Amino acid sequence: MQVPHGAAPTITGEMLKPKDIDFVERRSAAKDAKLALLERAKARLNSPEAEQARLERIALAEAREAREAQKKIEAEERAKAEAQRKAEEIVRRKQEEEARIAAEAARKAAEEAEKEAARQAQRDARKSDRTKLMKEQMAALEAAMRGGGKS
Repeated sequence: MQVPHGAAPTITGEMLKPKDIDFVERRSAAKDAKLALLERAKARLNSPEAEQARLERIALAEAREAREAQKKIEAEERAKAEAQRKAEEIVRRKQEEEARIAAEAARKAAEEAEKEAARQAQRDARKSDRTKLMKEQMAALEAAMRGGGKS
């Protein structure tokens, strides 16, 4: 029997040689084995054990997410506490620096006041010496005038 050009031959017992029959049987057996394997896989997926394993995996994933969320919260709290500590440290250092500057200014003011007091004491001493000297000179002059006019 001739097959027209472009038409597929039909599979019948008349046309197949023993070699072809063996191929068809193997192909059919492989198809049946694949179907059986697929059915077993579907049965395993729908089994109570598979459902229990799925539930366990879901529970583990949820627990992992909760732990990660808790870790994230703790890390944020630590970062916040560290930022607070650094801010307090900066404020403390600034206050110490301001106190040091104020103490230095007070020390300089005290030194300046001390120097001014010493200068004022020297001026007063010089003024006192001049006044004393002028009084002595005036007294000597008066004495010379009194004594000089009587003689």
